[in-house]
Amino acid sequence: MTPQGIPQAPITFYHTSANCSGERYLWNNGGLFAFLGQYLGGTVFYTTLADWSFPPLPQTLNSQEVVNVGSDPMGLGVCTPKAMGKQSVGKAIAVTDPVLNAMVAPFRLK
Repeated sequence: MTPQGIPQAPITFYHTSANCSGERYLWNNGGLFAFLGQYLGGTVFYTTLADWSFPPLPQTLNSQEVVNVGSDPMGLGVCTPKAMGKQSVGKAIAVTDPVLNAMVAPFRLK
């Protein structure tokens, strides 16, 4: 958290299709205890797959999609066809709350 609110950065999603259609996947955080979460435009994206054994997705990944800051995080980002083989990823889950964009310092809990 910064005085300007929650930091935002581009998010990279992975897809089994070559044109970034279908399910979005995120890297599974290397199997660490904490789940990977990324924030962009009032939406938090995360995956619940955090397995110490790094299980790869049964299907191969064939494209990556980058959604940049200032873009609609629910819309299609910049798609690049890219054969990546089987990787350790989990299904991306999105949680949107417009209040997140309005948060600025000083932060107060009631």
